[in-house]
Amino acid sequence: MAPRAGADNLDAYVQRILVRKHLDERRLGWSRVRLLPEPPDTTAPATGDVEIREELRAALEQLPRAQRTVLVLRFACDLSVGDVAAVMRCSPSNVKSHTARGLAALRHLYDVERVSSSDSTHGRKR
Repeated sequence: MAPRAGADNLDAYVQRILVRKHLDERRLGWSRVRLLPEPPDTTAPATGDVEIREELRAALEQLPRAQRTVLVLRFACDLSVGDVAAVMRCSPSNVKSHTARGLAALRHLYDVERVSSSDSTHGRKR
């Protein structure tokens, strides 16, 4: 039996197998069931963390797809510029450009939100 064409790069082949297997298992309902001898002692997350996460998600949704993808891969998935370029099939300079533009847009969105929220709490209009 001849090896598959994708088996030329064994590391990439194995990584793809592992990622697909993980995703298949995550799609099953049982992946969310945790069987423990006793319930864990956990506290509810601070409401500020949830609010910040929702603000970030809303701000990311306003960015173009390429900028949003680059920011998530670079900062949430902690990939290097080269790795992000390989995933997105573009040049590293393109990744750097999207990163800079995306971060600038996020900063601008947060400044606008901060100004509008402080104006609404103080009853001022600009």
